[in-house]
Amino acid sequence: MRSQKTRVSHTVNIQIDEAFSGEARPKLLRETARAAGWCKLLLVTDPLHLARAAALARGLGLDVALSGAAAAPPPTGTVAWLLRAIREGYLLHWYHVGLAYSRAIGSSRLLGRVT
Repeated sequence: MRSQKTRVSHTVNIQIDEAFSGEARPKLLRETARAAGWCKLLLVTDPLHLARAAALARGLGLDVALSGAAAAPPPTGTVAWLLRAIREGYLLHWYHVGLAYSRAIGSSRLLGRVT
């Protein structure tokens, strides 16, 4: 008799309140996921924020699938979109620089802020 693996899948929507700072939100998500025993998360966010959200999730040890929220502002091709894209690229760059610097100097305090 062959054993058969069963895949269990369910959906739980969690909205992290804007009252949490940018640094606290991913950590709150990590603690919630661990407490619930979730292995993989679907992270839906602004398409321009996907790359930075993925980097933060990986840094926190979260296994995530990503999906861009189609209705997220600003509209593609506008000046607001361009400015937001530049901002997200800038923040993603400095996340990686800060991570590399913290590892290079062996600062667990600094690493604790992003991992």
